[in-house]
Amino acid sequence: SNKYNINNINNIDEHFRKKKVMSILSNIHLKMLSKRKFGISCHFVSNWAFDMHVVKPEQSIVLREFIKIEPPTVSQSCSEHDLQIPGLPSWVNKANHFGRQDNSMDSNFYDFPRLVTHIDDTATASLTQFYAQTISPESVMLDLCTSWVSHLPYSTKYSKLVGVGMNSKEMELNKSLTEYHVLDLNTTPSLSFLPDGVCDHVLCCVSVDYLIQPYKVFTEINRILKPGGTFIISFSNRCFFTKAIFAWLMTNDPYHLYIVSTYFHLTSGWSKVTVRDLSNYTSNQLTDPLYLVEGTKEANPL
Repeated sequence: SNKYNINNINNIDEHFRKKKVMSILSNIHLKMLSKRKFGISCHFVSNWAFDMHVVKPEQSIVLREFIKIEPPTVSQSCSEHDLQIPGLPSWVNKANHFGRQDNSMDSNFYDFPRLVTHIDDTATASLTQFYAQTISPESVMLDLCTSWVSHLPYSTKYSKLVGVGMNSKEMELNKSLTEYHVLDLNTTPSLSFLPDGVCDHVLCCVSVDYLIQPYKVFTEINRILKPGGTFIISFSNRCFFTKAIFAWLMTNDPYHLYIVSTYFHLTSGWSKVTVRDLSNYTSNQLTDPLYLVEGTKEANPL
């Protein structure tokens, strides 16, 4: 039959050679893409004080809604915004956006150790996977607002991990920490025990919504980071509602991303902010959402 003649065989060989080459090129391309931190597609958002990148917005309605929110129009000055987060919708009508239902001393609230995780296992696994893919074992880190677990990979030993939290008994049980300090950032938003430019990464898991002086805290974080170091903030839609700030309670997840991004916007020294949705949308069960905002400190000028 004609289908077995030499020309057709040569054409078939050429076809498979091309497919093999394309496959090799595709694999190389995928490997190159995999080197990017936890995402392939990325959307650039203009008019922020830094390069704003939103990773895989096509997979998250929360990210798409966040992109629609106009960035703050104010300049980088936090002193006049001690009580306000600019650009929030009109229904956030509190005079003090950082007010809370429970204004009692946080040291009393956190006096009793809570040996629980504040996000479910699926969200925790997503965060641990992100840490595993982005943080090298040689890193010096600060775990801000930490407790008895840091959600870092247990199999990895890091160069140094300093903990700052509210309960000494919780931090004693955190085997990832190399040292820890009991500190109420809402009364003392200072990390004076750490020198300038010492940390590769600062972590803050499901706690940013409790900060009532965030601009001062973010300024301190920028001070202690090395040039090019990152401040990795993760959060869900769960919280101690009596201790979360009013602005957080009165807004939704896209605006939570906006609030954290605005903290970066109103404190100088950040070159890039990357926003991600790490929620597991493929699970058959209802799981906690998980969002991440990562700010990168400016590199030293040449």
